[in-house]
Amino acid sequence: MCAAFLVVSRTFIRRFSRNQIETKTLLSMILLGVLLGTSVTVLRILPLVTGPIAQASQTNSVVSGIATVTSDPIKTHSKETLDWNDRQLLRIALRIDSMTAKGKTFATGSPVLSFITDPELIAITGKYIPGQRFRFSGKLSAAPIGKPFAGYLKLLEAPVLIESAPRYQTMASVLRAGLHESLRSSPDSAKGLVPGLALGDSSALSAELADQMKAAGLTHLIAVSGTNVTLLIVIVLAVLRQCRVSRNWQYLVTVMALFSFVVLVRPQPSVLRAAVMGLVALAATYSKSNKSPVPALSVAVIVLVAMDPWMAVSYGFALSVAATAGLILWVNRIQSYLDRKIPKRVPLWVIQTLTVTIAAQFSVFPILVALGSPISLSSIPANVLAVPLAGPAMVLGLISALVTPISQTLGTAIAWPAGCFAELIAIVARFCSAIDWLIIPWPTGMFGFVLALLAVSGGVQLGLVWRRLSSVEQSQAISLMLSALLLLWLNPSFDLKQWPIPNWVMVSCDVGQGDATVIRVGPNEAVVVDVGGYPKAIDKCLSDLHIKRIPVLLLTHFHADHIGGLEGALHNRQVGQIRVSPLSDPPSTTKFVNEVLTRMNKKSTVMTYPERFVINGVSFTCIWPSEVILGQGSDANNASVALAVQAEGVSILLTGDIEPPVQDKISKELPAIDFDVIKVSHHGSRYQSSEFANWANAEIAVISVGKDNDYGHPAPETISLYELTGSRVFRTDLMGDLAIIAENSKIRVATRR
Repeated sequence: MCAAFLVVSRTFIRRFSRNQIETKTLLSMILLGVLLGTSVTVLRILPLVTGPIAQASQTNSVVSGIATVTSDPIKTHSKETLDWNDRQLLRIALRIDSMTAKGKTFATGSPVLSFITDPELIAITGKYIPGQRFRFSGKLSAAPIGKPFAGYLKLLEAPVLIESAPRYQTMASVLRAGLHESLRSSPDSAKGLVPGLALGDSSALSAELADQMKAAGLTHLIAVSGTNVTLLIVIVLAVLRQCRVSRNWQYLVTVMALFSFVVLVRPQPSVLRAAVMGLVALAATYSKSNKSPVPALSVAVIVLVAMDPWMAVSYGFALSVAATAGLILWVNRIQSYLDRKIPKRVPLWVIQTLTVTIAAQFSVFPILVALGSPISLSSIPANVLAVPLAGPAMVLGLISALVTPISQTLGTAIAWPAGCFAELIAIVARFCSAIDWLIIPWPTGMFGFVLALLAVSGGVQLGLVWRRLSSVEQSQAISLMLSALLLLWLNPSFDLKQWPIPNWVMVSCDVGQGDATVIRVGPNEAVVVDVGGYPKAIDKCLSDLHIKRIPVLLLTHFHADHIGGLEGALHNRQVGQIRVSPLSDPPSTTKFVNEVLTRMNKKSTVMTYPERFVINGVSFTCIWPSEVILGQGSDANNASVALAVQAEGVSILLTGDIEPPVQDKISKELPAIDFDVIKVSHHGSRYQSSEFANWANAEIAVISVGKDNDYGHPAPETISLYELTGSRVFRTDLMGDLAIIAENSKIRVATRR
């Protein structure tokens, strides 16, 4: 691997550099970089994994001590996985200065991250600002390897402040709060966007607008970056030069303004990168250097990674560096090309904005693919329209933040036009995010990432040699690119497996961490039992099976991973009866189901034991619930509808998420039936009854489960349990959609993967 890297590096350098670099020198430089990087990383990481906090975290110890706030509290709302109940969550980074554990006191100075869900604690800690110190009592838990924290801290009681924040941090918080206050009467979009544009503070941004900004490729506008720093430097220097301030003082005041800006917006990775790049650019300007900006970027990256090694694994930092590299390497070439091709009547600022957008988007393209972000051509017109609006909004927002503590009226007056510019940006985001047909269906995963790297590399090479190509070669290159784009949009399938399989009886859909089972009752017709948690997943499964009619749709219980995909199942399909569990729990997801059915002008009816219905010779018998069992595990799970199905000579047991109390009751009260197939309850969790597994005595056990889920499903002991009863176990997380097939009086299983 290293040898291949050296060969590629040497070839690349000899290809693009006039000064030849010998392999020995190149090897020495690489080894020196590796040693220095490893040394810095070890020095920073070692205290996190070997210190007293790390040791206490491994044993989930309760500790007390003194901590310093190192970040602004971030409030978010999250939905519980199964019931969708909203809960407020506060995240705050701390540095534990001293800690007492098991009667011993340690001086530490290690960072931890605290997650707070208690409303009373959120009310207290939500007002904290960086630099404040407090006494705490809490429980430590281990942080995942690779995180820049020695552990996670759960506060057990209200902390007690013992020291105020430094004056500059207090002033910064006053200014940030002042900007929010000056926007109090502005539209919601302005309340969210102006603080983001001016200070990188997106705390007031609605989730809907944030998604629209992301889809339109405008998220960089509300995360302080090189654009903000460049604009700040240009404005400060212009004002000082207009006031005829001496050259030395111009740069000194500009540096001070830059540091003040960093304090105001908080030293996040993108801010630090932009600030360091700004300082390097200032130094180059001050010394009247005409050298390439590439070394400046290299110095910025080295300094920042040395200061904070975790930036090396930060996608945000990678995006920032890649965008900057694209700008300094390709802007001139792209602008020269567009100047020749675009009519002269087009304003220069339009060409410059288009140039910057293309260069930045092209350079970050592989990283966006690795992140799984949608790739849309609408981001180009969105940036052309929005970037010129961001400058005035940022400047006016900063001025409003500075003025509001002095005069609320004047601050509000200045914030009003900033809000107007922000509202225009929001309109652009809404319009461009809605243009679905411009989304490029680029492959995801490692294949998509490698393909993106090859595309970028090929594009760079083509750009370098374009002028030297003949007209025929240029035409061939354009034809190849158009063909590649056409293939992407058509998205041809290269799957050699036939799907659906002829004579399929049942399919357990791969819907992630959830359940969705399809029982065939006729051509293009099936009974659907549960719909998973995601509309797109169940819609795709049913579409792949060519299901157009659903005579009965059964929701075994109201947990989100069984009902969340309801709209996807109903999409463009004829649906007859909707059957549900008798227990309307949890309330939030039950309400969701009722709202969806009301919109579709449909009603649901309860299904209980011993109800039975037959469709085209396929019989469905409800074997549970015969009663509602409360207080013995999850009430909703134990109220799941369980079905015995007879289809094409295959006996199938669908169990919902019933837990051992119900499983034991069924196995004791109902006569034993040797099923051919069992859908294992609760995604293969460890809560299973061995008596029930023996009672079912299934030949095939199907587990519907999501890959790398947070619950540890399926449990190894559950897999062993069903294997011991003689079942062959099949899992959707490893095998994709699972089809049960009846053929010549034999049953077999076909997998999608």
